[in-house]
Amino acid sequence: MKEKKGGIIFYLLFIITAVLIIGLIIFYYNQKDDTVNNMTEMQVDLTQLAEDYKIKVKNILPIYEEVISNIDKEKLAELRGQLLELKMPVEFKDLHVELVLLLDKIEQDVSSEEAQAKLDEIISQYNWLKQAE
Repeated sequence: MKEKKGGIIFYLLFIITAVLIIGLIIFYYNQKDDTVNNMTEMQVDLTQLAEDYKIKVKNILPIYEEVISNIDKEKLAELRGQLLELKMPVEFKDLHVELVLLLDKIEQDVSSEEAQAKLDEIISQYNWLKQAE
């Protein structure tokens, strides 16, 4: 009788272990699929972020032109705020830094011609800035 109980306990432990292992495998693959789906969604969001950034920078450019032609400290501060509020994708970090540094130069009383030349240089580096909406 003891042998039967020992055998039954062994088989029950074996079945329980097998079920747990199968459950863990299913859980792992479901988690892996969720990670792949999240990465795909994130890539779409990054693409949208880049498009939004492009549109917003194009909308800010006329304000740059206005600030360069008529340096107004309040308008300059407003422009800086708008620029710093933008959510920037990594691919445009250099552009963003250049635009902020241009504001610093304008604030330090650089001539309008120099500031306009720098803005034109920035625009020439990014073809999409030249294109109309």
